[in-house]
Amino acid sequence: MRLALLVPLVIGPLLQVACKNTSAPPTSPNQPSSGGQSHTPNPLTVTERQDSTHSAVAVIDTAGGSVSATGADGVTYTLTIPADALTLSEQITLTPVPDISGLPLHGGLLGAVHIEPSGIQLLKPVILTLGGVKPAPSGNAPVGFTYQGTGAEFHLLWAVIGQTITFQLVHFSGVGVGGGSQQDLNDQAQRAPTNSAAQFAQDVAMLLYAQPPVTDLPSKVQALLDTYEKNLETEMNAAVAEGATIEQFLQAYDDVTSFSREAQLVGANTPAVDALLGKWFGALPTVFKNQINACFNQHDVQAGLVALSLLRHALLNGIEGLSQDAVARCLTFKLDFDVQLHSSVQPVGETTARLTATGAQWALFSGVEGSTPAPLVYVTYDLSPQPAPPCGSQTGTSVSAPFYFLRINGLSVKRDSTGKIILGAPWVVDIMPGSASETVTTTCPPPVSPVISTSTYYNDNWKKLHADEHILQKCEVNQVGCIPDFYRIPAWSVQNGQHLFAQKTYNRLRTYANVTVLEQTTLKLYHEPLGSGIP
Repeated sequence: MRLALLVPLVIGPLLQVACKNTSAPPTSPNQPSSGGQSHTPNPLTVTERQDSTHSAVAVIDTAGGSVSATGADGVTYTLTIPADALTLSEQITLTPVPDISGLPLHGGLLGAVHIEPSGIQLLKPVILTLGGVKPAPSGNAPVGFTYQGTGAEFHLLWAVIGQTITFQLVHFSGVGVGGGSQQDLNDQAQRAPTNSAAQFAQDVAMLLYAQPPVTDLPSKVQALLDTYEKNLETEMNAAVAEGATIEQFLQAYDDVTSFSREAQLVGANTPAVDALLGKWFGALPTVFKNQINACFNQHDVQAGLVALSLLRHALLNGIEGLSQDAVARCLTFKLDFDVQLHSSVQPVGETTARLTATGAQWALFSGVEGSTPAPLVYVTYDLSPQPAPPCGSQTGTSVSAPFYFLRINGLSVKRDSTGKIILGAPWVVDIMPGSASETVTTTCPPPVSPVISTSTYYNDNWKKLHADEHILQKCEVNQVGCIPDFYRIPAWSVQNGQHLFAQKTYNRLRTYANVTVLEQTTLKLYHEPLGSGIP
């Protein structure tokens, strides 16, 4: 087994920027506690105000990508996600935060953003860059921070501060920068967050933000790390013991890697911490097997997604032997589609149509999404009133494109504020509803010739009803996996542990000009693993 901890080293830039901080220095050097878990948790809660009118949203898959938002004050926020940082496609949202009540930095807020979905498992650090940030007021310097949810567990976080401000993040949450004095730092030292990794991150940030700059920084961080290692060892031993919960197992990995990453940022050595990661990877095959079998035997999609995350952790660290095939066969789904449309056009009459598609499939194969279509079936197409005697009419239908279940975006696991694993949200399903047309042939006695009229009743009404879900995107020539025209269906009702995993229904009445349309549509998403689990 080969273990290679994937932590980017940016020691030089960090130390260089720390030394070049030209903001007015605080009056006394920071002396952070070296107490590790001797910190008594005393977390600070602030309250953010989000500006959703300036939000930006992007769906980013395992190949990576970026999303940018600009606040009303002109501060820009760019989140760059490297390849293999996400377990599956995610809908990423950046929302500027123009105000934070209770912010313990008296130089005020310089910029902040809320990143969703919070709590998801990131396999690699992501980069958040702030541009256009105003200088801190006199007597203050820029200080980075983060918090959970909308303001819980506020603590300091190191950022590279220059023409832009750059954070490395291992979780999505609230992140920002404010103007802080040395007294602000000293006061925040008394507000230790609950989690030990967050405590350590704040301790390191206190050292890095200190003015005048702390000398012999790596050795001081090493001393801090030494005080935490015993507690990390206790946490890891409990996490790999028989009977440990999956939450304990994942939390131990996050905490240990967070310590290692913070330490390596300033050049400290972490052999003891790396040895703890070896314990974690040693227990990984058994934990992986248990999660996979729960997916197969109990329709536990959440466990299957945990297994996928564990698999990618292993592959990124050069560890082989976990079954990619089992994950692919477990995370397989079927989608059934049933749409009924009834419209009334005054004074012409009424139209009723029903179309179905059964068995459209989507599966994950070794990290590559694949889908198969289902035939779109025109079940009914009725008109009333019919032509007056002696004329009559006959309706007909034609389907020119099948129904496609393209992908599930945001199907992932995350941890809530208590650490409990839950299914990620929001998540959406992308579909192509197929294409159909209708024909009405009106026949009267001779010498009147038959009249044939055609329409796209289904297509036209679907587009009107679902205009806010219609996605158009530009695809480059030969761009694999890019679909220029589809519909993104949100807000599903999910029930993990059941064959019928999720359902979406529409039962609504809409009026367009003189046409009133009643839509009754049901999409049913079934979890249908292929074969059996791991013996």
